[in-house]
Amino acid sequence: MSGSRSEETHDSVAPEKHSESSSGNGTFSTYRALSSREKREQREKERQETIKKLEVDRLCSRPEEQFHDEVKEEEAWLDDIIGKRDGNLLLARKRVVQRWIDQGIWRKDFEFSGPSRWKHEDPGSAELKCEIEGDGKAFSLSRDKTQSAESEQLKGNDVEDQQEREREASRPFHRFIYHIMLERKKFLETMATPPDFKLSPKDPSEDSEEGLKEYYRILGPAIKEKQSQYLPHLTSMVTDILKYKWHRRGIWDHSWGQGMPDMTWKHERPVEECTREADMLVETEPESSKGADSTPSTFGSVSYDDTDPGLQV
Repeated sequence: MSGSRSEETHDSVAPEKHSESSSGNGTFSTYRALSSREKREQREKERQETIKKLEVDRLCSRPEEQFHDEVKEEEAWLDDIIGKRDGNLLLARKRVVQRWIDQGIWRKDFEFSGPSRWKHEDPGSAELKCEIEGDGKAFSLSRDKTQSAESEQLKGNDVEDQQEREREASRPFHRFIYHIMLERKKFLETMATPPDFKLSPKDPSEDSEEGLKEYYRILGPAIKEKQSQYLPHLTSMVTDILKYKWHRRGIWDHSWGQGMPDMTWKHERPVEECTREADMLVETEPESSKGADSTPSTFGSVSYDDTDPGLQV
């Protein structure tokens, strides 16, 4: 009886274990299949998100984005030295426009109500040459009928050279060189300004331009003295500060490496490169970095420390 019960129990348990084992294997296989599908879906989701980020980041180097970023930075600088005033934004815009005019990169049609382009993105110099060799009205050249043909040709060449310089001035390399000089000037002004100095207005409606004139009237001698001093490695320091700012603004292209900018902005690259870049990033991204804020290697912003290097100098 006992043996029979034991055999019965054994016979009934064994199949159950076998069934459980079979069921377990099946569940594991199903889990693996679901996991594989979920991984593919997750990777595709990451790919699409990366493409969107790259497409947005790609547009940061267009004129309108750069103009608004520079105005915002200039307004913050004015707020810091002359206090918040109602006219600071307007003055900041005016100062940035004047800089762009001085650089030769400002265009009369810059209204920034829609997509715009830099001068060097216009049709090539052949078209410009045709305009210059025309009646010259587009460039407001005064034409004295008594001028010789040689003088006319020389003036035409001068205009053509000027137009070519202005076209090239909007390229990344030339903009970066100009901003190094601008950053150097502001760096020296900051060093000459006492930490607690600020021309706080009694009323926000006080004129911003008058406040800025007052700033330079008071600190002009100290700034001039600072500019006359020899400061080793100053150019290297302001170059690093400027690189940090371009990274932060999303206009630094990783294809430039750690040196100087190239001659082409990110938005000038074919948009299809965003897709290829996303594929490369999703394929090469290690599992440990999933969920982290990964940095695109070409179009995206660099993963810099939040501390502005200018504050460490």
